[in-house]
Order: sequence, then structure tokens, then C-alpha cells
Amino acid sequence: MAANSMELMWGPGFIGFIIATAFYGTVFGQYLFYVRWFPRDSRKLKLFVSPTYVHQRKNRRSTPLI
Repeated sequence: MAANSMELMWGPGFIGFIIATAFYGTVFGQYLFYVRWFPRDSRKLKLFVSPTYVHQRKNRRSTPLI
């Protein structure tokens, strides 16, 4: 195996992509759980929680697929 093989170059990026996707799925699931199970929460609290999801989604979409 050569020192600059494709496995060595793409492997860490692919592993990072898989981990980031798992974290994104966790955040999305928590957001859906909150929205569905706590519909009577105050508007202030919802406006506090929503930007967390929006920021995560924006960050996830801006990450290039190596």
C-alpha cells in the first residue's frame, strides 16, 4: 500500500461524515420530540430552542461532502 493511497486520504473524512450525520440525526430527533410533546410551551422558550436546530441544520448543509 502506498503512503498516499485513496483509503488513507478519504477514510478519516468519511468517518467524520458518518459521525456528523449521526449527531445531526440526534439533534433533529430531539427537536421533533420537543415540538410534538410540548406544544403549550411559551413562545419565548420555543424561540430559544428553535435557533439551535436552525444553526445545526445550516452548519450541516454547509459542510462539503469531501
